[in-house]
Amino acid sequence: MAYQNIAGARSAGDGQGRGRPTARAAERFTSACSEPVICGPMRSMSRHAHLNELLREHEGSDPREEGFRIRMLELLGKADGCFARDHFDPGHFTASAFILSPNRTELLLILHAKLGLWLQPGGHVELNDADVLAAARREAKEEVGLTQLQLLSPGIVDVDIHTIPGGREPAHLHFDVRFLFGSPTRDLVAASDASDARWVPFGAVASHHSDASVMRALATIEARDDVTAPRADRL
Repeated sequence: MAYQNIAGARSAGDGQGRGRPTARAAERFTSACSEPVICGPMRSMSRHAHLNELLREHEGSDPREEGFRIRMLELLGKADGCFARDHFDPGHFTASAFILSPNRTELLLILHAKLGLWLQPGGHVELNDADVLAAARREAKEEVGLTQLQLLSPGIVDVDIHTIPGGREPAHLHFDVRFLFGSPTRDLVAASDASDARWVPFGAVASHHSDASVMRALATIEARDDVTAPRADRL
């Protein structure tokens, strides 16, 4: 689970379509929307190249998030070991899953056992994760038992950089890359770093003990009528 302090894809035109994917990203979406975790040495694109493309197609929802995106590109270009959890200067990439309920009206939050915060599932990129997207899927499986997630956006939904205080490890930063998924089921099993897990209506997220980055990502999600608009099969 990626620690967070309490504190989508690149848009075009006049900025009214915040979080909308580019045409190029959308072309890849159909094959990626239900892609399982792929491990092993044979990949059409390296971790670095995959994340570089995702970051270049994303646009932050506000100046703060856009600054995070630029800093992530800088880290990606300078540090070969930036996916390793022991890369502390200045930090390393992590991956998170923002997961919507089957009717797309609730957000899945877990109660982090150590932090006492209601956050999205997420954590470190492991050696066998093909890329950050695979890492986000694995974290969802480990923390809440969800395995059949549908990728709802062909790109990143949000990015965040937050500080990890020093302790057993040196103080460092988590460069967190967030993806948007839909779940076909409401069944959850809290495990790993999650002491509890629940579906929270969008309007009730603010009343939970969460953080500002979760609220920013939720605002981006709610602005996407292609994701949250009600349909007959969601009623």
